[in-house]
Amino acid sequence: MADEALTFSLPDNINFETAAACPVVSFTSYTLLADVARLVPGETVLIHAAGGGIGTTAIQLAKLLGAGLGIGTVGSDQKVEIALKAGADYVINYEKEDFAENVNKLTHGQGADIILDSIAGGVSEKSLDCLAYYGR
Repeated sequence: MADEALTFSLPDNINFETAAACPVVSFTSYTLLADVARLVPGETVLIHAAGGGIGTTAIQLAKLLGAGLGIGTVGSDQKVEIALKAGADYVINYEKEDFAENVNKLTHGQGADIILDSIAGGVSEKSLDCLAYYGR
């Protein structure tokens, strides 16, 4: 039986399956930033697909873990505001702008220390152009 302090009431419009799935993005984002990437306070984090579930959560967690600069990329103008509201310092629409060039400008040529990429393909290849030395 769960302690009452660790539970909460579900609104009528959320079923048990949806509620059970909600923590997945938080656990995934935290594991990627804290355990896999070993984020150190002050580092620059680039988060691709920053307007989605893991992206918005990763932005928030990166800032909570001490990221100095949080940069997001999105594939449409409609998602820019979503990523900014989540806490990104800058958001780049990779369909309209060269995100690697912009990241390098924003970091004064240093690049991003951590890059979270859930898109793959050409985005992964282009990410190498803005990855800092010893970045991950």
